[in-house]
Amino acid sequence: MNAVDGLKRLRLFAKLPVETLARLGRSTQVIHLERNDWLFRSGEPALGFYGIAKGKVLLGFPDSPSGNSIGKALAVINEGEMFCDAIAFLHTPYPVNAQAEVASDIVLIERTAIIELITADDDFALKMFGHISRAMEKLVYEVRDLKLSSASKRVACFLLHYAPKVTSNSYEFTLPVQKQVVAARLNMSPAHFSRALRQLEQAEVIEVRGRNIGVLDAKHLKELSS
Repeated sequence: MNAVDGLKRLRLFAKLPVETLARLGRSTQVIHLERNDWLFRSGEPALGFYGIAKGKVLLGFPDSPSGNSIGKALAVINEGEMFCDAIAFLHTPYPVNAQAEVASDIVLIERTAIIELITADDDFALKMFGHISRAMEKLVYEVRDLKLSSASKRVACFLLHYAPKVTSNSYEFTLPVQKQVVAARLNMSPAHFSRALRQLEQAEVIEVRGRNIGVLDAKHLKELSS
């Protein structure tokens, strides 16, 4: 995958003019990672703006000075998404670890190239501002939910967020990461997360088979998340 093809896979850049993509591509590289490879670790200098052209990346706060594990899970970043944008603007060290959850192609855009594009293109500047604003809004709501919501509500919200976009009242999907990662992301112990899943099973809202989740009553699941 070349740089321009990688940029086209990112929602923020997909609709840019061809000549703009070509110019930006000269300051972009595509990094291939195998599963569990590190993209960066907490404390390393911010090199630029990252996006996922293919695959999935897990972000987490380090839980030990050695930093040999992902640590406390913070977010799962999926294909088409950008991450650590604010850190790139501030040009400060990364506060988190980033590790490939599956084999992934990561786009790295030089900080100076993005700043030049923002300076030269008012429309893109507004688009970038909106992108970061939405990310901050999402973070605020996530922090609120983690602090104030019950375990059942947190689990229901998570399951709805990663569910396929379907209109039927029942469907099946696979959790994007291992259960212990989901538990950490929801600020729960693995045992607490398992109990919450069992409660939803006992209420006949879901059915769990490993990482496969069968939603039996999507309407009820939405009610639990509100």
